[in-house]
Formats: sequence, C-alpha cells, structure tokens
Amino acid sequence: MASHRQLSYVAFMAALFAGIHAQTPDQGAASGLDFRFEPEALEEGVPQAFRFELVNTSDHDVWVPQPTIQCEDSFDGWIHLSLYFRPSEPGPPLEGHGCAGDSMDHPPILDRIKEWKMLHSGDSLALTADSVRLLYNSHRAGRYEFWATYSAPSISLSDQAILRQAGIDFPHGKLVTRRLVFTKKR
Repeated sequence: MASHRQLSYVAFMAALFAGIHAQTPDQGAASGLDFRFEPEALEEGVPQAFRFELVNTSDHDVWVPQPTIQCEDSFDGWIHLSLYFRPSEPGPPLEGHGCAGDSMDHPPILDRIKEWKMLHSGDSLALTADSVRLLYNSHRAGRYEFWATYSAPSISLSDQAILRQAGIDFPHGKLVTRRLVFTKKR
C-alpha cells in the first residue's frame, strides 16, 4: 500500500503537469492568428523553400510586426523551421545547428508599432525562405518531416498594458504548424 508521502508526491506531480499542460500555447493563444506553412520548389520530392503565413482569423484588427526567420534573432518575433530526418540508409551523422539570442533594450512600444502591419480580419502576412536561409539541406535519401513554430514578439508586461489600453491587439504566445512529411528516394 502506498504511503501518504508517496500519494502526496503523485498528486503534486499530477497537478504540476496539468498546470504545465494548461499553459502550453496553442493556435488560439495568439489573438486569433493562425500560423500556416506550405512547401515550395520541390526537388526530388523534398521542398527547397517554404512559405509561412500568419492569418488573422479573428473578427477584429491585429497588429503584427514582421517576424524574422531561423536564427535571425529579433524582438519582433521569429519563425523557426524544425526538421526530423530519418535516412534511408545508414551514413555519417548529420551536422546540427543551434541559435543564440541576446537581450537588448527595446524602443518604446508606441514607436515600435509604427512599423507593424495591421491585419484586418482575413488578412495575412506572408514570408518565403529557401533551404539555405532555413539552415537545412536535402542531399540524402530518406524521410523529411518538417514543422514550423512562430514565436510572438517580445513585449514587456508594462508595454502589453499600454497596447491593451490603446485598444491594440497583438500576437502573444507560440503557434505551431502541422507536420509535413516528404520522402527522397535516392
């Protein structure tokens, strides 16, 4: 029979994981924005570029800064393409990459939003990037599984309050696309 201490620990861990899960951002967490991506320029069955799109699915305007792509760190938000590769045949390991970020003093929020795009309901902001900019290659035969993450702009709590008081909606949270799978035969 489990001790009171073990049951308390299990209850605590369950509550902790439930809280973590409840805080996990989803498609609805970013002001009615939907994040989509589509492959472009297929070569031997694998995309050589992707088109990323933030679509305002809400019934009101959302102000969106131009995000950067793949390790071009910016306080205006960024898009990261992830890849899981399974080779058809064993071979040497592939080199990976990583990103580093830095914090800096942000300009005043009301100055920053002057460069943001206002997306009316149904409008979108689209970006396209090739495999070089997205930091992947598709030289080997195998299974390529891609997905993308949009990270909202870095906005302090006090700046968020200023925007809300001004009636300005903005992206917040993370959005993750569906996964797309491609196979290169040889």
